[in-house]
Amino acid sequence: MTLSERSDNAFGEIVGAHDVSAADCAVMRVHASGQILSVSKTGDVIAGLWQDYNDELLTAYGKAIMAHMPFEARISIAGEQNFWLVLIPDGPECIIVARDTTLPDKMMQALIDSRKLLKELLDQAVDLAFEVDMKQNFKFITPNNALGFDVSRWLGANANTLFWGAGVPPFKNPFMEETKKKYDAVLVNILGTESRYLSFDVTPKSDETGKQIGVRGTVCDVTAHAVKKHETRMINLRLTVQKRITDSLNAAETADALLDGAAQILHEILRANIVHILVNFDDGLTQMAQAGEADTPLNVDAIEQAIALKSDEAILEAVQDNHTHLVINLRQDKHLKGAVVLSRNTDTNPWSKEEKSLLKAVGDVLLTALQKAELVDRLYKLSMQDELTGLLNRRAVKDSIDRCLKHHKRSGSFGTLVFIDLDNFKEVNDTLGHAAGDLALKLVAEHITKAIRPTDYAGRYGGDEFVIWLEGAGIDIARKKINALISAMSSVREKLGNRKLKLSISAGIAVSASGIDSSFERIAERADQALYIVKESGKGAIAVADPLNGEE
Repeated sequence: MTLSERSDNAFGEIVGAHDVSAADCAVMRVHASGQILSVSKTGDVIAGLWQDYNDELLTAYGKAIMAHMPFEARISIAGEQNFWLVLIPDGPECIIVARDTTLPDKMMQALIDSRKLLKELLDQAVDLAFEVDMKQNFKFITPNNALGFDVSRWLGANANTLFWGAGVPPFKNPFMEETKKKYDAVLVNILGTESRYLSFDVTPKSDETGKQIGVRGTVCDVTAHAVKKHETRMINLRLTVQKRITDSLNAAETADALLDGAAQILHEILRANIVHILVNFDDGLTQMAQAGEADTPLNVDAIEQAIALKSDEAILEAVQDNHTHLVINLRQDKHLKGAVVLSRNTDTNPWSKEEKSLLKAVGDVLLTALQKAELVDRLYKLSMQDELTGLLNRRAVKDSIDRCLKHHKRSGSFGTLVFIDLDNFKEVNDTLGHAAGDLALKLVAEHITKAIRPTDYAGRYGGDEFVIWLEGAGIDIARKKINALISAMSSVREKLGNRKLKLSISAGIAVSASGIDSSFERIAERADQALYIVKESGKGAIAVADPLNGEE
């Protein structure tokens, strides 16, 4: 049994292929003679090690060949880059799959270092001992020099003013504690200097009657440990986001599901009220996914203008009403592929430097998500094409419109469905033959394809019937496009070789009502009724279905 027969997932199918150059990960296929047969785009490092006769790689290769079974190994390049290898013998060839473990290895080392730092801090003496009265004024303080200051001058001064300046002390203030308690890391800004983190160990002081008259305690500067801990937390958070989006990439079967999943992950992990994913098409950015509830529709034009003004910035801000949108500028070779927009009320919850840094770090995996969504969408459309016209088939166009309507129910968006029927199509078959009839269908399909955008859908519904879905478009746009199709029928008749043919187009139009037209069947029924009116009243025209309550 070969490798490709044993594998039961998409990754296995790529590895099992003769040419692994299209694989998303670092993969290399080599022959027993030592010749490299193929390498994936990200496999150059492993290929270089093979060509340089790297001892660790060759040793692992030899063990896999001798055992005639998959072998795992870890190798390190000059102590700077680490790889986990899986070597899989396959007849006279061997497939080598590599995963770069440098980042998780460094993260683990950071965790070890942070624990070591914590132990060193605990082993040291305290930096400061103090006593304050009930007004938080210092009554006692030692040693004279601590935390980089001559603290002997602080006697009689207010601790809150010294430690937080004009800012507001924390709600849980160690200088006002009423019970014995430890504070691990309190953010302070002593005398307006750079922020640092202090740990407090405090005990209330009472008089003979038991009445509290102040607070005693010790202070340790734990800034280095707190910063390390914060950095580790941010690394973990970034890896979590990257892993969840990567898992979503592997699991999603459609482009819509992939982008919806990425938006939902960012919405869950980050403190955003709503997340939008925009994809750049020929006519500009178009919203393709959303997670969360929007108070107002996203101004896509404003986002596009903000990106154009700051095209070199990976993370930028765009203001709309009282919201400051954080925009991830996703580019490949300086070409805009799309954007991720995270929104919330920044008056009460501004974006932090750490959040911006996190989003910048996950930009690459989000760009990968857009690229895979584009590929999945292309493959899906190819697999669901009508053989004659190249448009979507009946099932595919129905499923696509159902997904749009489901998204509209959450976002409040809308679209327009057009049912098209070719008038007097039988005349073409009867007078010119079925080959001419097929040509007529192809020519009409070509004009429909030219009329729609990448965000729209068009399909052959059956026989001489077509369906068009115009995402986010209203009646006026639909009329304009269908009138252009009706006008184009003269060129179709001419190409068929008979200008006197009565071949034309009738169309029924229905605009979706968000939350009411919840399925293709419901809106299709209205569009079909409008088409029936046209067919009964003389053909070659357009009719619009009556709007439903709630329709804009």
